[in-house]
Amino acid sequence: MFKNLLNILTAPNDAFAAIREKPTILVPLLFIAMVMASVQYGYFQVVDREFLIEQLIEQTQAFVNAPEDQLRANLEDTNPKRLAVQSVISVMIVVPLVMCIYAGYLSLISKFTYDEIPYRQWLSLTVWSGIPSLFIAIAGWVVLLTNNDGMIGIQDLNPLTLNSLIFQTQGEFSGLLNAINLSQIWSVILMSIGYRKWTDKSSLKSAIIVLAPYLIILAIAVIVILT
Repeated sequence: MFKNLLNILTAPNDAFAAIREKPTILVPLLFIAMVMASVQYGYFQVVDREFLIEQLIEQTQAFVNAPEDQLRANLEDTNPKRLAVQSVISVMIVVPLVMCIYAGYLSLISKFTYDEIPYRQWLSLTVWSGIPSLFIAIAGWVVLLTNNDGMIGIQDLNPLTLNSLIFQTQGEFSGLLNAINLSQIWSVILMSIGYRKWTDKSSLKSAIIVLAPYLIILAIAVIVILT
C-alpha cells in the first residue's frame, strides 16, 4: 500500500498499472474515510459551543424562514460531542458511498465502450484517486491546532477551496466555491490519467468522461442558485 500511496502522488502511471494488476480497496478506503472523519471529530471537540449555535442558526436560516429565537430554543440542547459522533458516522458512510456510486458510473461507461474492465478495478481507481483528499485533512488539522478561541466556522476547515484561495466572496456562489477545492481538482486529474492508461482513449475523451458527473452537478447547482 505504501508504494501505491507514494506513486499515486509522484508517479501516477506506475501506480495505476499496479492498481489494475492488483486492485486494493478496503485499506485505502478506510484510511481516507477515517482521516477525513478525524477532522470532523476534532472540530466539534474544539469549537466554541455558543459560536457553533450561531453558525447553525445562520445555516438553517439560509434554507428555512424561521424566527431566530425559535431556532435558538431548538438548538439549546446542542451537544458538540454528540454532533462529533454523528459527523464521524456520516463521513464513514458518505465517503465510501460516493466512491462506490462514481465507480458504478465508470463501470457503466466501460460496458458501453466495451473496455471489459470490471467494477472492482474502477472502484480501486476511484479510491486511490481520492488520496489527495488527505491534504484537506492535513489542512483542517492545521486550522484546528492553530486556533485558540474555538471560533472556527465549518467552512474554515478547508483553506484549500477556490473561495478561500481565490475569490473570497460571501455572495450567493460562496457555497459552491467552498465546495470546490484543489484536492478535488487533483483527484479528477488522477482519474483522467488512470482512465486514459486503462482504456487507451485520448486525454480529451478521458477528461470528458471523468468530468461529466461533476459538470452535471455543477450545472444543477448553478441553476438552483440562479432560480
